[in-house]
Amino acid sequence: MMKSSETIKACRVALPNRHTFITIKTCLLSLIAQLKKEKSVRKVEGITVRNGWMEVLLSEGEVKDCSVDDRLVKGEEGIKLNIQEKLNVESCKCLIEDLTNHLISSGMKQKSKTINTLIAEDGIFKIEWEKGVPQQEINTNEKVTSIRKKSKTPDETLVVIDGNNMLSRSHFATAYRGTDDLMRTADGRYTNGVYGFINMLFKLLEIYKPTNLAVTFDVSRSSTFRRQIHPEYKGLREETDPILKEQFDTLQYVLDKMSIPYFKVDSFEADDLIGTFVKEWSNKKGTPCYMVSNDKDLYQLLDGNVFQVYREKKQDVVISKDNFIEKYGIQPYQWIDAKAIMGESGKSSDNIPGINGIGLKGALDLLASYSSLDDIYANIDEIKGAKKKKLDEGKDDAYLSKKLVTIRTDVPDIQNINLDDLRIKLNRNGTLEVFEELEFTSLLEKIS
Repeated sequence: MMKSSETIKACRVALPNRHTFITIKTCLLSLIAQLKKEKSVRKVEGITVRNGWMEVLLSEGEVKDCSVDDRLVKGEEGIKLNIQEKLNVESCKCLIEDLTNHLISSGMKQKSKTINTLIAEDGIFKIEWEKGVPQQEINTNEKVTSIRKKSKTPDETLVVIDGNNMLSRSHFATAYRGTDDLMRTADGRYTNGVYGFINMLFKLLEIYKPTNLAVTFDVSRSSTFRRQIHPEYKGLREETDPILKEQFDTLQYVLDKMSIPYFKVDSFEADDLIGTFVKEWSNKKGTPCYMVSNDKDLYQLLDGNVFQVYREKKQDVVISKDNFIEKYGIQPYQWIDAKAIMGESGKSSDNIPGINGIGLKGALDLLASYSSLDDIYANIDEIKGAKKKKLDEGKDDAYLSKKLVTIRTDVPDIQNINLDDLRIKLNRNGTLEVFEELEFTSLLEKIS
């Protein structure tokens, strides 16, 4: 649909990964609430669905009202709404209310219906559905955004880096040779990991050309909120290599000199900071965001505009929501329940208990039949034999594990950050100075 140059505002609501009656009803109700507050606009330019958002475009001006009934076509398998002619705000509100009421009444007849298609094109807004998938609850506060001016910079891109993960990978890429051959300065400071990190950073900037950048770091394992929930969390891991450990301070010093923002928040891990940045960016910008990490827990954050850059076989692989669905056969948000079921063990793992005896394949099979952990236990009597016994015996561990593997997206210190403050403004003089100090000769040549 063409947008008028007069368009000045938009009511927007972020769509859930999986559209169900309850979630779409919530989205439509939120749009009604926003429209009711709008006093300064009269004209509705159109309704669009794209990039994970449902949006009602508003502008100033009077438009002749028309009958809601003339625009709305209801059927057993969907709803069509004629939006070719411009509406006024009140008539648009009525249309959305009608859609909401129709979804409510349809949902009462068949609670397992899920929204299959939600599109707005060629002057028609369509909602179509199919049967067979249970509903997914959503927190409305996580989906609704207030009326605001349209972004003038749709080409903004955020890269958010898991600093612990990338520095560790950079360090161990060369540490296998032994300490004698590791890069260090004349005064004895090890810099192999930092050097590799900065090289990787420059490649990311070159490939993805982000406008905004953030680096996140973990706090100590013992001080995370997850350790308070489960004292054995990450309890099997060995102490961090001292040579790697000392380079965290060095890296943060380098980032300071380069004017690259980095973040560490008490009680939270880098994943939680990434999760909050992703959510804030998606809600406020709605443009591409790349998470740089080899941590598979981040799969749960994948969405239409959220990607993960994963290092595999000495090259970066970009994982999208579609890639994930094709590989695992479930939605990204279901990855939380998959991890809760299969757990995670081993010396380098997070030591998540999970359900004993059920691995990745078993977890995916369960989630193919039942949409969530709650749904599995709500229908436990349908499951027979050894699998049922494992599920019964592991129920408490599964729900504990779900708390541990769920990435927080509401870290207050990150929510309060102005995303525009993450715009890349490389301090060239500071960069040259610190590269010279750490004897990064090849990087000096690149900057010069």
